[in-house]
Amino acid sequence: MDRDLKRQLRDVRAKSESDELDFSALLQLIDEHYDKMEASLSESIAESIETTTPIQIIFDSVTDGLLSVGRSGNIRNCNKVCSRYFGVERDELIGAPISRFLPDAQYGAIQSFLSPYMSSPDDTGVEYAGGEVRALRADGDSFVAEIHASALTADNGDVFVISLRDVTGRKEAERTLRENEERYRALVENAPEAIVVLDVDENRFVDANENACALFNLSRERLLSVGPKAISPARQPDGTSSFGIRRGYLERALNGEHPCFEWLHQDSSGNEFPAEVRFSRLPDRQRKLIRVSISNISERKRDDKFTAAENKILEMIAAGKSYQLTLKSICRCVELVAPDLQAAITRLNVKTQRLSIEQAPMLPEKLKLMLDNSRVTDVGLASGEAVYNNKARLVENIYREEGWTTVAGRVASFGFFACWSFPVHGANNRIVGTLDVLVRSTRKPDTTELDKLHRLGRLTGIAIKRNLDEQSLRSSELRYRGLFENVVDGVYISSRDGEIIAVNPALVEMLGYDSAADLKQAGKTTMLYVNPVDRERVFARLEAEGIVRNFEYRLRRKDGKEIVVLENSRAMYDDFGNVVAHEGTLTDITDRKIAETKVFEEKERAQITLQSIGDGVITTDAAGRIDYINPVAQGLTGWEIRGAKGRSIDEIMTIINERT
Repeated sequence: MDRDLKRQLRDVRAKSESDELDFSALLQLIDEHYDKMEASLSESIAESIETTTPIQIIFDSVTDGLLSVGRSGNIRNCNKVCSRYFGVERDELIGAPISRFLPDAQYGAIQSFLSPYMSSPDDTGVEYAGGEVRALRADGDSFVAEIHASALTADNGDVFVISLRDVTGRKEAERTLRENEERYRALVENAPEAIVVLDVDENRFVDANENACALFNLSRERLLSVGPKAISPARQPDGTSSFGIRRGYLERALNGEHPCFEWLHQDSSGNEFPAEVRFSRLPDRQRKLIRVSISNISERKRDDKFTAAENKILEMIAAGKSYQLTLKSICRCVELVAPDLQAAITRLNVKTQRLSIEQAPMLPEKLKLMLDNSRVTDVGLASGEAVYNNKARLVENIYREEGWTTVAGRVASFGFFACWSFPVHGANNRIVGTLDVLVRSTRKPDTTELDKLHRLGRLTGIAIKRNLDEQSLRSSELRYRGLFENVVDGVYISSRDGEIIAVNPALVEMLGYDSAADLKQAGKTTMLYVNPVDRERVFARLEAEGIVRNFEYRLRRKDGKEIVVLENSRAMYDDFGNVVAHEGTLTDITDRKIAETKVFEEKERAQITLQSIGDGVITTDAAGRIDYINPVAQGLTGWEIRGAKGRSIDEIMTIINERT
C-alpha cells in the first residue's frame, strides 16, 4: 500500500466516530462479510451495510482502486473505484478471481505475483515498492495500472491488500511528450540551418545541432562550453561593437516575440560570414532559454550584389554610358559570381578570324598579351573553340587540353587552372566576340554559376551591339550631314507656328541670306511667302494627307526679289497625332519658269504666224500625233483643231509621196 493510501486512510479515520483504526479488526470485518455472503448474499449485503459502514466509507473514499484478495486469488472486497476501472459492479467483483482483471496473476500463486510490489503498511521510512501491470476491463480493453500491495495476517488466513491506479492517461502523456521530444530533436538535427539554444542567464549555449557545429567549425562539446562572443567578431559591418550595445533582440524574444535580424558571425578560424538570425523563446520553468536559428546568407548576399551589378550594367547600356566602362563593369560582375573567377572580353575580327582582348581589368598585362589575338579554330584556346563551334567551351583543367599545351604552364603561373569561354552574339545572332572566365581551381561551373555567366554573356552582346549601332549611327549621321550640307536643293525643318529649326546652306543661299543663323533671326517662315495663303494651303494639305508633292508658290528673298519654288514635304506628329512640324525640300524653279514663259511666248508668236499664212500647216509630235493644225489645213482636211488634236496623222490625211 503506498503513502497516499495510508494518508487517505488516516483522513477517513479522523472523520469517523472511532478513535482508532485497527487493521486486524478491519480484516476481521472483511472476512466476516465474505463468510456471510456465501450463506446468503442478500443477507450479507444488508448486514455488511449495517455493520461495516465505517469500513466501507474508508474503502470508497480512497481515490485509487482498493481491493483485498485471499491466498486463493479471489477478490474478497473492493471499493467503488475498482468497479469504475474494471467496468463491473462491486457485487460481481467480489468472489471473482483476480486473474480475470490482472491476467499476469494467472501464472503462479498470488503471493509470487504480488511479491515485487509488496511493502509493509507500517513502514513509513522508505519508499513503498510498486510497479506497473496490465489490467483488463470487462469489455476486453486493457489499460496500464500502477500497483502497490501489502500482506496482512488475519485470524482466518493471510489477506493481500492491493491498490491500483489507472495510469493510461499518464502513460499516453509521457509517450506523447517523448514523441514530441524526439520530433523536436529530429527537426533540430535535420533543419537546414544551424540551431543553438542559449541560456540567457549563463550566456552560453546548452544545446546545438550538427549544422551549428559544422558552421562554426567547433565540436559539440566545445560549442556548448562557449557563448555568443566566441562566434562573433569584435565589430559588426556598421562599425558598432558586437557586444555592449543594447539592441533589444533578447528582450523581445523573452517577451514572446520572434525577432529576425542580420548578424556578422565567424567560425573557429576567424572566417567571417553574414548570417540571418532568428530568436524564439523555449518554455522552461527555471531557465531563460532562447532557440537561435542561424542561416549563412553569404550566397544570398553575393546574389544580391550580382543582381544589383547586373541591373547597373543594364542602366549603363540604356543610358549610353562609356562602352569600355560598361565592359569593365561586366568583367567586375563576373567576379561576383564566385570569388575564384576573373574575366576577359574579346572582339572578333571577321576578316582575320582572330580574337583580340577588348577588356580584362583584373588580369595581369603579361597574361593579357599571352591570350590576345587568339585564332578561331577547332583545337586551340577556349575562346577560339567557342567561336568555332558556336557554343560554350568549358575547360576544366588546362593541362589536359591539347590547345593549351604551349601556354598552360605560363597561365598556371598566374594562378589560373581552368577556363570557361562563352560566345557573344550581336545583331542577327552573329558572333561578335567571347566572354572568357579564368578560374583559380580545376573545376567546371555549377548550374547557378552557368546561368549567371550566360546572362552576362547576353549583356556583353547587348553592349557590343549597342557600340556597333552607335558607330553605324555616327557613320549615318556623317553621311546624312554630308548630304544635307551638299545637296543642291534647299532642305529645312520648321515648326507648326513657322519657327525655323534647321536649314541647309543651299536654302540659305537660295533665299539670299548670309548664314543659317541670319535666316533664323529674320523671323518666322510666314514672312517668306509672297502670298500668305500659300502657307495655309501647304499646312491644310499636310494635316489632311500628311504629305505635299510638287506644290508651287512664290517666296521673297532677303533682297526683296521673288523666286518660284517647288515644295515636297511631310508632316511630323506628336504622341497625340497632331502636326507639330514639317520637313521638306524646296527647289528653285525661277529660271525654269522664265524659260517656259519664253518658250510659250515663242510658241504664241509661231502660232500667229502659222495662222496668217496661206498654206495648210499640220504639226505632230515624235509619235505622229497631231498637236496643231492651222486654219488653212482645217479647211483642206475638214478637221477642226479640237477634233484633230491627239489623233494620228494617218487619220487626217494620206501621204502619197513623202518628198512632194
